[in-house]
Amino acid sequence: MKNNNAVVDRTMIESLAGEVGGDLSNDIIYQLVDMIDDITIDLANHNKFVNLNSVDLKLTGDFALHTNIIHSDLDFYLAIRSGQLELNTLKELQNKPKRFLTRLKKAWLTVRARKKRRFFTRKKKKNDQLLTEEQLTKKKQKPYVLRDLQEEYFNYILPNFTELSVIYNKTDRITILSKEELGYSVNIIPVFVHDDELRYWDHNKNQIKVILLNDAIRLMEEKNEEINKLNYSQNTINSKTAKLNNNDIFYKVVRIFKSLTVNAWQTTNLSFIDSLLYNCPNELFVGNVYEAFIRSFNYLKNANIADFYSVYNLSKNMYVQHNTMPMEIKSLLKEISLMITNDNA
Repeated sequence: MKNNNAVVDRTMIESLAGEVGGDLSNDIIYQLVDMIDDITIDLANHNKFVNLNSVDLKLTGDFALHTNIIHSDLDFYLAIRSGQLELNTLKELQNKPKRFLTRLKKAWLTVRARKKRRFFTRKKKKNDQLLTEEQLTKKKQKPYVLRDLQEEYFNYILPNFTELSVIYNKTDRITILSKEELGYSVNIIPVFVHDDELRYWDHNKNQIKVILLNDAIRLMEEKNEEINKLNYSQNTINSKTAKLNNNDIFYKVVRIFKSLTVNAWQTTNLSFIDSLLYNCPNELFVGNVYEAFIRSFNYLKNANIADFYSVYNLSKNMYVQHNTMPMEIKSLLKEISLMITNDNA
């Protein structure tokens, strides 16, 4: 049944397929890489954990996978090679829940003790409030962790921008809101690197997650090329010119889904869309971009998507890797369906 309240028609859907950014985004990427290199050189003068060989800024997200849209952020991993820094950080993060429980227990015991002595007060000795020299030394020798390094980079990044930009030092990333100066919002996420593995601490799940960024880029490129070959063969069979506007159909459909997701969910965290579409059969993307979109959309609405895996780590379920759930994706598809002026969607 046709939805009379839908606002997204075929023309609009096709307009969402184009890649944006181009030379401008490349210039910004080079600018940010140079900035991080300069900061690393300065930090290396007093910080034993960093140097140009141990720190690398890696482009990730929509721009790395060629599925960027007008709303896409420029996402980077600040990849760091340091076994000692990683050990310090993991120990700190793994002990965090234990310290929280200890503080909670102490708070509860304190409240209980206060109730017992509610009829009298006891003045605390002044010396009890003072740290001993040994305690002070121990406090100063707290291990240097990834969060400390992130804060140093944050402090060095600040002078590189004017008051037109807003820069946040968040729990797991540095976010630069700089539409005026850069033209993009930028996220710099510190991670540890082991060969082709990138490891970061998921604060929501309180666990390490492994990202295979190079594999994700390669897998998306291979799928896109396989679909291009299918479209070329179909054009040849139908005696059509091979240069029809159905090249890179896979990337285009992913961009359409991302644009509609931004409209539905008001989010720029869109990496789960890459995994979602990667799990769709290649045959769905044969033909023009509108037909491929409708076909893949209807497939996702009716498919069992619970076993889909992440393109960023094929050994992991996409919902574990991207912190989402199948019912959330189904809800998203329903919202998109209400936006589309098409009886077949």
